[in-house]
Amino acid sequence: MFAIAPWLTALDLIRKDGTTDQYPGWPLLLFGWLGVFGVLDLKFYAVGWLANPLLIIGSLLLLFDRFDKRRLATIVLFAAAMFSVGGFLLKEIMMDEGGNTAAVTGHNIGFWLWLAAIWFNFLVALIVQSLPVSRPAETNQ
Repeated sequence: MFAIAPWLTALDLIRKDGTTDQYPGWPLLLFGWLGVFGVLDLKFYAVGWLANPLLIIGSLLLLFDRFDKRRLATIVLFAAAMFSVGGFLLKEIMMDEGGNTAAVTGHNIGFWLWLAAIWFNFLVALIVQSLPVSRPAETNQ
């Protein structure tokens, strides 16, 4: 789901001149980290992007786990899920280097698929954490 979401339309926009537009997810994924610097101006609308690296880290911890990092993976994926809700705080995005912005008016399938991927991974981590740990039997030869 996470691999497909950037290639779909993520946001509905209205530009300053009144024209409507749809914005794909891949620029948000590639350049969204720049919006995190808006926190310095007390603009918290880009905190949702922080869910992306946390999702990757948590998924890798869960995938390549040797049964002792399940809790850490669950905590990291919980943080990713909480940051993903910050995607709803995105009210406007920068359209170009000249400072032109567009207002976000809606969320499309790419956004919802991205959100579903994060929450699905968090739920999988919860389920995996609740499973009993089975270690391979040691052979004494």
